[in-house]
Amino acid sequence: MTRHRYLYSALVIVFASAVAGWLGTNVRAQSAGAQTAAQATPEQQKQLDQLKQLDAKLQTDRATLHEAIAKYGWDSDQVDAAQDQLAKDRSEYRNLRRSLRQAGVAVPAPTGFGPGAGMGGPGRGMRAGRGGCCGHGHHSCPGCADCPCCGK
Repeated sequence: MTRHRYLYSALVIVFASAVAGWLGTNVRAQSAGAQTAAQATPEQQKQLDQLKQLDAKLQTDRATLHEAIAKYGWDSDQVDAAQDQLAKDRSEYRNLRRSLRQAGVAVPAPTGFGPGAGMGGPGRGMRAGRGGCCGHGHHSCPGCADCPCCGK
């Protein structure tokens, strides 16, 4: 019985150490990000404002694409135009975001995604082999090449 207690105690200590290390790293990263944001040059601040505007525009682009799909179907000129605009704005957003991060500027997280952002879509793990938001399954049809939800 003492062997089980020893193993359990060791497991709790390792877990507590891992959590404490993660929290410490997270707090240091946040304070470093706040310091970096405070040290942003006027040009970088202008770029941060542009990034926020692009982030809002991406939300509008996604809504426009969804509306075009619902109204005209996947195979239409309106959907193609909406996808092109979304792809253009997304590319500009990514490039600006990368350049700011490379310059050491703290960049806010993208908006429009719930818990699970970065997992393929708003709040759900689309890369897990499910049908995806369009129902076609990602990477399996040309219509999903630039999915408005997950970008795949």
